[in-house]
Amino acid sequence: MDALLFVLTYAAACVLLIPASLITVGAGAYWGPAKAFALVSAGSTLGATAAFLLGRTLLRDWARRKAGALTGAVDWKAVFLLRLSPIIPFNVLNYALGATDVPLPHYVLASWLGMMPGTAAYVLLGGAARRPGWLTAVGAAATLGAAWLIAREAKRRLTAYSASEPRAKAP
Repeated sequence: MDALLFVLTYAAACVLLIPASLITVGAGAYWGPAKAFALVSAGSTLGATAAFLLGRTLLRDWARRKAGALTGAVDWKAVFLLRLSPIIPFNVLNYALGATDVPLPHYVLASWLGMMPGTAAYVLLGGAARRPGWLTAVGAAATLGAAWLIAREAKRRLTAYSASEPRAKAP
């Protein structure tokens, strides 16, 4: 029951624009990296999807203002790359992507996959607090380093992707 409550609370934090990185680290410390990864992944995907749907319906005007340049054609690759980038605020991005044309199933899958490296990094960091030791510290540092490298590459590819996409014509 506490796992289900955690997933629902995490999803609510996403919808309410509450940064969840500390919750993710705490989950790693409380449950250990493996269980925390599964729970955070479920909660973040559920919350991102709920915010996306709100951005597509009830909060569409607000989401369009936040989306800015994203309002053109966005596909699953762009969603995936945006999820890998730590520069773009996660919670606002959920709503902004609701203002795009990306199909819901593509959004959910690309978001889930794109959020995995960051989720792994944060739950491992929390897990390091659970089992202190040099091997755990090295593993957490390596995971954070890998997440940083992935994010840097995602930023490079996202820049290249946006430069190659034709711009939507103004109405």
